[in-house]
Amino acid sequence: MGHILFGAALSGAPESKVLDIETPEHQDPKRRATFAFVHKVSRDPASVTKADVDSLRPYFKDAQIVELILAVCRYDTMNTLAEAFGSPLERENVFDPKSRKAPPNAPKAPEPAGAPATKP
Repeated sequence: MGHILFGAALSGAPESKVLDIETPEHQDPKRRATFAFVHKVSRDPASVTKADVDSLRPYFKDAQIVELILAVCRYDTMNTLAEAFGSPLERENVFDPKSRKAPPNAPKAPEPAGAPATKP
């Protein structure tokens, strides 16, 4: 949750908007069905039934349901690893190319092929 709140803060979204996303009064039927399903996949995957999958079919194609399950599994795995290793939150948005900074002593990026050579 810390990473999500961090990302929201970087984008300027208030924390209350992030936390409200899971409250039923802020959800449309698609979001309600999706959150119920992903919570079940994340917390008790063995309990997922055909009826649970069928509850998503009005909103998603089968391939999208598979992608949803894979995304939940990927994020659960990464969160488990981060917690197990005690990984701290990033101090800057590493996903925003504008905010990336090269580490000190990093080699200069190579010139694109065909670019004119520059003198030192």
